[in-house]
Amino acid sequence: MPFPELNRYQHRGARRMNFHRLSRHGFVAGLVTVTIGLSSLVPLQAQSPDTLKTFYQQTIDTFDKNLTAARQSKQRWQEVDVLNGAGIAYRYFGNYQKSVEVLQQGLTIAREIKDAGREDLILRELAATYSKLGDYLGIKFYEQQLQSLKSSGNSASRGAILRNLGLAYLQSGNFLKVIEVYEQYVPIVRQGQNPLEEEIALSILGAAYRTLGEKGKAAAILEQRLALARQTKNSQTEFQILSELAVIYQYSNQSQKALALYQQMLQTARQSGNRTQESNILYQLALLYTSLNNLPQAQTALEQELAIVRQGNDLFTQGLVLEGLSQVRALGGNLEAAIDLQQQAIAAYRSFKQDSKETNPSAATALGRLGLLQFRARQFPEAETTLQASLREYQAFLAQVLGNANLFAISRDDLNLSLREQLSDIYRTLQQIYLAQNRSDTALEAAEEGRARAFIELLAGGKSSPEAIKLATIQQVAKAQQATLVEYTVLYDSSPFAQFRSGNQQPQETGLLIWVVRPDGTVTFRQVNLKRGAKVPTLADQIISTRGSIGAGNRGFSFNEDPNLVRDAIASTGNTTPNAGLRQLYELLIQPVADQLPQDPKARVIFIPQDSLFLVPFPALQDASGRYLIEKHTILTAPAIQVLQATRKPSSSGNVLVVGNPTMPTVRFQIGTPPQQLASLPGAEREAQAIGALFNTQPLLGKQATETTVTTRMPQARIIHLATHGLLDRFIGFQSALAFAPSGQEDGLLTARELLNLKLTADLVVLSACDTGRGRISGDGVVGLSRSLLSAGAATVIVSLWKVPDTPTAFLMTEFYRNLNQGSDKAQSLRQAMLATLKQYPSPQDWAAFTLIGQAE
Repeated sequence: MPFPELNRYQHRGARRMNFHRLSRHGFVAGLVTVTIGLSSLVPLQAQSPDTLKTFYQQTIDTFDKNLTAARQSKQRWQEVDVLNGAGIAYRYFGNYQKSVEVLQQGLTIAREIKDAGREDLILRELAATYSKLGDYLGIKFYEQQLQSLKSSGNSASRGAILRNLGLAYLQSGNFLKVIEVYEQYVPIVRQGQNPLEEEIALSILGAAYRTLGEKGKAAAILEQRLALARQTKNSQTEFQILSELAVIYQYSNQSQKALALYQQMLQTARQSGNRTQESNILYQLALLYTSLNNLPQAQTALEQELAIVRQGNDLFTQGLVLEGLSQVRALGGNLEAAIDLQQQAIAAYRSFKQDSKETNPSAATALGRLGLLQFRARQFPEAETTLQASLREYQAFLAQVLGNANLFAISRDDLNLSLREQLSDIYRTLQQIYLAQNRSDTALEAAEEGRARAFIELLAGGKSSPEAIKLATIQQVAKAQQATLVEYTVLYDSSPFAQFRSGNQQPQETGLLIWVVRPDGTVTFRQVNLKRGAKVPTLADQIISTRGSIGAGNRGFSFNEDPNLVRDAIASTGNTTPNAGLRQLYELLIQPVADQLPQDPKARVIFIPQDSLFLVPFPALQDASGRYLIEKHTILTAPAIQVLQATRKPSSSGNVLVVGNPTMPTVRFQIGTPPQQLASLPGAEREAQAIGALFNTQPLLGKQATETTVTTRMPQARIIHLATHGLLDRFIGFQSALAFAPSGQEDGLLTARELLNLKLTADLVVLSACDTGRGRISGDGVVGLSRSLLSAGAATVIVSLWKVPDTPTAFLMTEFYRNLNQGSDKAQSLRQAMLATLKQYPSPQDWAAFTLIGQAE
């Protein structure tokens, strides 16, 4: 199910929080958040793939024997357990149809014997298996189950389905659907008089309301939870609820309220002698004091907590507290003490894991932070050694988790994306270490190793590739592409401990690293230092203000962005006209390497952005004389140099699929409001008709352009042109969608995740729609429609960076295909189309939104 309403959310990470309760377990807990639907054999995930393979093979080998024995025992619950275990085993080996078959048998029996616990378990395993078949987290399966039980009156089964469906929506980031489902689920839980389950349901419901900015409803949920906790005399839950309230205050710029509440709770915990609660509050107080730059108080709180956890011999929490003390010392300028405390933290993590067969991600992360501290202390050889050790430990953890990926409901790619996000800062620091030692070529290799790894593995069919990237490979790609490659790394003045950043602040950019690799193999490095300070605009603000001043139009339908983001960015930069911002960005991004770019405007330049640079309209950047970059160069973009090497080479077989102005689906955008139909796009229809005429093909229009018809025809098409609405998901990325006519069980919203499951052979896919080049910006690049299409097999995609205006876009696209039919390559055809549109429609918003990713030929 799509999640278009995410387009209402933040443009960047700063200035918005999800207000979830802070985890005491770092990114290890982050793994837990992506395992909804994990099999009942969760402890087995710690085992090696070979151990699990043996276990599940034995489960299958003894399945018939065990099932016969269970039936002879007349204990039907035993049948359910045997069927459940076999279903998990078949899924592990990729036999998904057999898994569904045996799990469905188990579900039927569980319902016949009214065993709610086993029914719930089987439902989760079935959802996990359906997820492997392309139904992400089994959402469609749950919805079908819900529909089938609509008239049965089985409230227990309905409750189990609603709970799991809500959790699936939560994991996919679809908070509106979480609210819709859990508003139905909470009354069922109350009927069953299960206070614990009601507390969990209310906490999830409240979190969804908070995430959508519904503070009043979130507060009302919090009051219900507090009343429930006091009614059941559950002091632990009451404490947790008050902690959540304090965190909300803390990250809503109400620090004094948070401080008063924390101190009240600390006093209560001490009076009751609850050392665990006291420890938790001291840690939260340390975070708050650090955000207020009150380092002595932060240090005192952490030292008090350290004394508590040492009494309990809690090695893991000792590591966390020692890391906190290390950060406080680092912020105070005592790097020597910070390094010593960080080394103590690593020792605590390793002692915690010494008797376990599991890998040690906590130690891996702590090593990364130690390396950053050593770098800041200018201990370059030590820092390099530490960071390489961190990478080795983390990659061992990756291999273990990904080796067991079939145990998880989510895909291997989701796991890979989530876990690799932890490595970006390590590779960024390694680059700086190499540069400090005058090793700019090695720094470029590290820059490439640290980006788009999950994407590259996806392009390779899920096969892991060697981490080491050599300069010779990069030079070969530049030669093969016959292009000048320009790769950027954004540097930050960031804390090595994300949780200790000041309040809601995100790290400010301090510099840019830029490499230029020519087709002849010549490599040039340049560095740009960025001004920083309280009143100095960030690079992200400069990009946002420039995009805002361009006044990007929309194709008849708009998802409103937070107006404060653009307004505040413009205020901080002073850029009130497009030209000012475009020239400033040219000066930062292009001028330092302008002498290394080709003189021939037909020669290709491929930009490899990072972070907020993915939002830069490179064709529209303007030099001091007023010339746009597209007037001087043929421009492409890519998330990594290796992606250029990994994308499929063009072929010449297949037909042409053109879609324009489908009968639009309906979408809900706000809580409590009915779904509304997306507006028609008459310009997109004219565009499709004109392009269809060029290729002598009949476009799919209106009711003909159903999601089912389009997805059925896409795998056979050589060229795919889709002129419709684009819907943006900045949180998860995979819920970005294209709008088509609904039909049957299809809602008309083709998501990035659904595109990922197609098998394409297209040379070219053009998404002539809004924001199709955007999504969730991660260390892997932009997670969204373009990534999914390339991974599904497209050789080249053309996507947009903003809400494109209808009429100029129709003109640009017609010009593009006319050039293509006349023999120009794809990159040249897009450049010429942009130049023609520039003459007809001079504003950059009308012609500069599109970018080409993939093969230029």
